[in-house]
Amino acid sequence: MLLIYKFTVFLIMNEKFLKYIWKFKLLKFPLFLKNGKPVEIINPGTENQNAGPDFINAIIKIDDTVWAGNVEIHIKSSDWDKHRHNYDHAYDNVILHIVYHDDKIVYNASAIEIQNFNILNFLPDNVYNNYLKFRKSSTWIACAENLPDINNIIIKNCLARLVVERYERKTYQFFTETEGLKNDWETIFYRFLAKSFGFGVNSDSFYQLACITPLKIIARECSSTDNIEALLFGQSGLLPQNNLDEYTEKLYKDYNNLALKYNLKPMNKHEWKLLRIRPSGFPTIRISQLSQLLTSYSPLFRVIIDSSINNIISLFQVNATKYWDNHFMFGKKSNRCFNKKLSIASAYLIIINAVVPVLFMYGCFKNETAVKQKALDLLYNIPAENNEIIRKWLQYGITASSSADSQALLELKTMYCNHKKCLECSLGHYMISSN
Repeated sequence: MLLIYKFTVFLIMNEKFLKYIWKFKLLKFPLFLKNGKPVEIINPGTENQNAGPDFINAIIKIDDTVWAGNVEIHIKSSDWDKHRHNYDHAYDNVILHIVYHDDKIVYNASAIEIQNFNILNFLPDNVYNNYLKFRKSSTWIACAENLPDINNIIIKNCLARLVVERYERKTYQFFTETEGLKNDWETIFYRFLAKSFGFGVNSDSFYQLACITPLKIIARECSSTDNIEALLFGQSGLLPQNNLDEYTEKLYKDYNNLALKYNLKPMNKHEWKLLRIRPSGFPTIRISQLSQLLTSYSPLFRVIIDSSINNIISLFQVNATKYWDNHFMFGKKSNRCFNKKLSIASAYLIIINAVVPVLFMYGCFKNETAVKQKALDLLYNIPAENNEIIRKWLQYGITASSSADSQALLELKTMYCNHKKCLECSLGHYMISSN
């Protein structure tokens, strides 16, 4: 029975787990080599994210000799040759070869034997059993059973790290998307601001609208709200060609003049989505609201950098123009007449999805810690989002007290829990390594 158990463990063992064990020294001490010599881990080294050995700058004491160098980890010692490390001088400074199954003596490219350390007999049962339970779990989050036992301070510290990690990751994505803009921060912000007005369903269409309607043209015409509306509606392709009413006729004439002046070409109206959207969220309403915002503050990103957190929130309390009080679509009057003001909940989402990431990216690029902190402070001053994932976390006893928490919980679920990266999660580490 014991042999069958060990064979089963061998089948599901992976290098990621062995690296985790080595990194945090989660072993049953004292340690010994196969020849009986004692092993002391003075420093396990730094995990290498690039090509080469798994851990660099390790310090290991074997018997009475202290060794400084690198550490390589494999399931089987024969993997050393399989991966051709025996021909690669980059592995000549490996001082210890950590293996789960020692099936072969190995040598480096200089024909010097590399000492194998069989970790099998030094693995704590509780650590592996906890990890195995998480790996086999089919619940919404693998650690569902253990989560209620976690101290709230540990959870809060985890969320504080994750919200920073989330925006560092978004910063990398934004840099990739805006590579050709040569640090034109007003244009970068304008595009991501427009994208946020799509609220997921029409985000790509709004982003395209901003790309084909350059900010320099907006800046030239921003003294006229009518011209900005005409520009955005005309470029969206949503502006009807037949004169449905006086408002539509004026927009159409103004856009034709502007399109001729700036040599503009509109989008296809079929790129916009209306299904499963509340009428107050139709792209027509959002375009009008966006046009009001663009004509109210210029240059907008500079205004945001210089504004207080409360003032930034108030910036987005914009209205659609009066025509839209009793319209949701061009030429179709509605029985309901009310001011189409951007809701505070929608304003919060725009801040979360556009203002905070661009501010954070700007702070990273300019190496201005205060700007990055301002971006994070915005999140801590905005209520938590109310979506399916956040409601689900609440069922497991995790409450988001601000949008910083909700953003962190989204990061935790989508980037860790969904991929079962329990070994890389601070909560997972706490639960796996505990008795």
